[in-house]
Amino acid sequence: MSDHSHDDSAGASGNGAPGNSASRVANVDPYDVPTTMATGRVIFGWALVGVPLLYGVITTLSKVGQLFG
Repeated sequence: MSDHSHDDSAGASGNGAPGNSASRVANVDPYDVPTTMATGRVIFGWALVGVPLLYGVITTLSKVGQLFG
């Protein structure tokens, strides 16, 4: 038989779930994300959050300056 035969035994993973594909996947690193994609997501996230945040801070500080100035 080949190495990819179907085995429903609970010995390998210890969770006893038959057909659990996660027990047959080896060496999967969830932190193995390409750097350029991660950097692009960070820049895009900061653009979505930072621009309205910066607008709010500038607006608030100008109103505080008008109120107390």
